[in-house]
Amino acid sequence: MITYTDQNDKPAQRKAKCPYCLQPPPVGPHWMCSDFESFGCGTSFDTFETNAVCPNCGRKFRLTQCINCGEWSPIENYYTY
Repeated sequence: MITYTDQNDKPAQRKAKCPYCLQPPPVGPHWMCSDFESFGCGTSFDTFETNAVCPNCGRKFRLTQCINCGEWSPIENYYTY
């Protein structure tokens, strides 16, 4: 497992928080370009770095899944708490 750190070697975190569990999403390519119907290019990426747009194919995702609790929400809701 890869651990992403900031310049002080502390685990990197974000200002964003899940609107359901209020946990910050991890930093790193933990999301994949796909959906329930298996469409997408399969690229792993950090959805919070790209604002929910796949950096490979340009696909924009309407919802983002929380890695911590599994709930789905528009990425904009991660910045409103």
